[in-house]
Amino acid sequence: DALSGHVLSAAALSQADRMRYAFTIKCPPRAALWKELGEAFVACGLVGAAIKLFEEAELWDSLIVCYQMLQKNEIAEQLVRTRLEVTPNDARLWCTLGDLVDSDEHYLKAWESSNKRSARAQRSLARSAMRREDFALASDCWERALALSPLHLEAWFSLGWCNLKTSNLDK
Repeated sequence: DALSGHVLSAAALSQADRMRYAFTIKCPPRAALWKELGEAFVACGLVGAAIKLFEEAELWDSLIVCYQMLQKNEIAEQLVRTRLEVTPNDARLWCTLGDLVDSDEHYLKAWESSNKRSARAQRSLARSAMRREDFALASDCWERALALSPLHLEAWFSLGWCNLKTSNLDK
């Protein structure tokens, strides 16, 4: 029939002829589609289904977030440590590890491994200093974080709070 003749003629095209049409349709890579589907699952509360997708697509950052959402911090920590063996200078992973084990040492490692460019590391150090009520150190960390990422609203409020607590009203 006509349809099978069309399929045969498409199969008979050379690779160069087929490549001419390869980019005429916008189709994202499979991993991007799976990430979008996994994020939709998470938004619907189907975190377990999202975990399966993220594992299969090897979307490690999203997988770590899912385990944190489920409060399976041991699994998340093990996954972060495994990923750090592959990419030891990933500041995001060091910050995540610091969140999981509540250690400033990991935030400092993130700060150093990012060549002092990780605003998240400074925000995490500032929050930790605020929990210890070391408002002078927290103020310094908030200032460094805001120098790198000035659009973070929490940082501005927290910097003001720390300056009030240290009676540094000029700032």
